[in-house]
Amino acid sequence: ITTTPTTVYEQKYKPISICFRIISRLLNGKYVPVSTFENYGDQSLNQVMASLINLANAIPVEDLMAYSNQLKSFFDLMSIVTKYYCKFFVQIVDVTKMRDILVAITEGSQSPQQDICLLSYEVIENLGSYFYSAISRTGRPEEQAVKILVQENEVYITRLIRTLVIILIKGEICNILTIGRALYSLVALDQNIFFEIIAEMAKDHKEKYVIHLEGVFNGVGENYGDAINPSNKQLFAKNVEKFVHTVRVNPNSVMS
Repeated sequence: ITTTPTTVYEQKYKPISICFRIISRLLNGKYVPVSTFENYGDQSLNQVMASLINLANAIPVEDLMAYSNQLKSFFDLMSIVTKYYCKFFVQIVDVTKMRDILVAITEGSQSPQQDICLLSYEVIENLGSYFYSAISRTGRPEEQAVKILVQENEVYITRLIRTLVIILIKGEICNILTIGRALYSLVALDQNIFFEIIAEMAKDHKEKYVIHLEGVFNGVGENYGDAINPSNKQLFAKNVEKFVHTVRVNPNSVMS
């Protein structure tokens, strides 16, 4: 379809948005017999995943954010897919398409629209948790595919972690626990990346309080074995919340 800047929404993005809404309602309806599909070799769900990924990648990230009101259905759909169908999603997505999705979610996490921010944080938490589980529990069929996705997209995952850290330091003081859970799901993959980002940001002294983020791991993992255990995630998020309210609301308390 040939479109112009004045017709691109009506002719391209509106139909895509409608498709996203239809698929979201089907997948979120709790009546799709996914396990039955698998048992009988039915590829319907994989075909749906492939179609929605192709549709998502047909939208440049600049347009996704420019038409974010109309294309919020993209973020709704990604939240549902990564929460309930991440295994199928990872089977279909390749390194390049995952990169594009990570870029889109990074932009979404910085949106002025709170609903899009929250959906983006949910996607980050879902993806990070799935990545960690697939990689850490050896022997899972998807282990190698997920390792490749993570390794080949390390630059974009690092950029996403950095974005969340900046939001904690400079963004609005809201949804802190949600951001904390999302951040933890990513840094659980490699804590070194998190500490390197903090050290780099602290080095130029522009973000003088960022170094105190090192304390957000206090107590995490001491009582709960699996790093991605919800209790660890919540404890990390609580530590992040404490950091934000201590350092940003009452900075003098950490100046000594």
